[in-house]
Formats: sequence, C-alpha cells, structure tokens
Amino acid sequence: MAGFDVSAAYLYSPIQEDVYVQAPVELQPELHGKVMKLKKALYGTKQAAQCWWTFSKTMMTKLGFECSEVEVLLYIYRKHATIIIVYIHVDNGIVIGNSIKSVNHFKKALMREVDVQWQTNVEKILGLHINDNGKQLEIHQKILIDQYLCDYSRPIIPQYTTMANGSLVTNSAKGLDTTSYQSAIGTLMYISGGSRTDITYAVHMLARFASCPSKSHWLALDHLTGYLLRHWDKCFIYTALSSDISIWVDASWGGEHARSTSGFVIKAFGDLIAWNLR
Repeated sequence: MAGFDVSAAYLYSPIQEDVYVQAPVELQPELHGKVMKLKKALYGTKQAAQCWWTFSKTMMTKLGFECSEVEVLLYIYRKHATIIIVYIHVDNGIVIGNSIKSVNHFKKALMREVDVQWQTNVEKILGLHINDNGKQLEIHQKILIDQYLCDYSRPIIPQYTTMANGSLVTNSAKGLDTTSYQSAIGTLMYISGGSRTDITYAVHMLARFASCPSKSHWLALDHLTGYLLRHWDKCFIYTALSSDISIWVDASWGGEHARSTSGFVIKAFGDLIAWNLR
C-alpha cells in the first residue's frame, strides 16, 4: 500500500469553456488592461474539480484501469493475476496491489503522466488514521474525536449507550444555540461516516432537529458525546484471515412521523466496509 499527492493537480486539466482572467500584476505593464484566456483549469474556477476528475479518469483509463460502477473515485486494474486498486480524492490518492512489483510498476507509469510525491507508509488519508502492522489493518479517528471532545463546551458525562430512553420531538420555540448544535452535528456526521458506524443512527436522529434544537435535543447530544468519551478508541480492524462478505438490510414499518427508516451494512475481512441509513 502506498499513498501519493499530485502537485498542482488542477493545472493538468484542460478547460473546455471560454474563461478569461485579468493579467497578473507580474506581467504588467505589457498586458495592462488586457485579459488572458485559460487553457487549464486554474484553481478557484468553479469547474476546476470537474475538469480534474475528467482528466484523471482519462489518465487512469490510459493506464489500463476501469472506473468503478459504484464509486467514481475508485479505479481498478485487473490483468491475469495482477490486481491494483487506486482511490483518488482531489489531489491525494492511495494505491493497493496484490504484489509490490505491480504497485511499483504503477508508480512509474503514473509519474510519467503527472508530478507525484509518494508516501511509502500511508498513515492518514481524509482524516482517517491507518495503522498497518502487516497482519491487520486498523482505521480510526481518535485524534478527531479527541479534538471534538476538547472543543465541546458543555459538561460531558461518560455514557454506555448512544441515546437515552425516550423520543425526540420537534420544538416550535426558538432554537437554543443553533450554530453550536449544527457545528457539533456536522463533526459527528463526519466521524460516523468515517469509522464510527456505532453512532450513525443517533447522529441522524439528532440532525433532524438541527434547525431548531431544544433543551431535550441538547441533552441527547450531551448523552451521545458522553458515549464518545467512554468509547473514543473504537475502530475498524481488518484481517486477511476472514474474506467472507456478509450483508444485512433492515427497515421499519413507520416511525414517529409515519416515515420508514432503512439501513444496510456490509462486512468483509472482519469488519464493516460499507453502510448507510435513511
């Protein structure tokens, strides 16, 4: 496994639309009062990210990869016994292959296309910390959780469950410190989507009241934060000893407001690899 960072990634991407910019000050006075037409997707243009994705997809296809049908940022190379999987998020990426030789071959091929800085040992990507001892892979967000707990402005009491008994109802009165509530929910949603599926349901329930949180919603948020304090070190642990894939799907017949709640989890290599809640 290796990680990489593409230097000035967007500037490799051709731009299709006619976009003009004022000439930089360094080129004055020769171009005073004139504009310049962009040939590449300059950082800050609204279509830059789309242009880079189009360029990177074309590049990966040229290198023999296929774009995943379920994840547009994931590319897969299969030839004979060789398998290489590449995930690209903006200008950062991670490479996994079934042999060191195949990964090194990809490195050389990619470096012929773009300027790349490589990381031999991948320890972090997209806020997820990775510990790989050769036998098992651990993915966690302990540092982010620690930061969340430090920033939380209300008293925290350790809890064993994500939610207390009782139902949450909509409050018609003015919300209590709505901005802080929304900020906390946003952080918790990122944490739950990264490696903490155990808080996903509770976060989604609390997020329903983000526009107008009442005292009861704040108390529920305190309870969930207390759960994170007690169980801050939970993480995903993957091992090659168990490659079976298990899938669970469930749905309610109707909740408090006559709306169904559904969800699924997919488990492989000893832990979860995909999940969702609606």
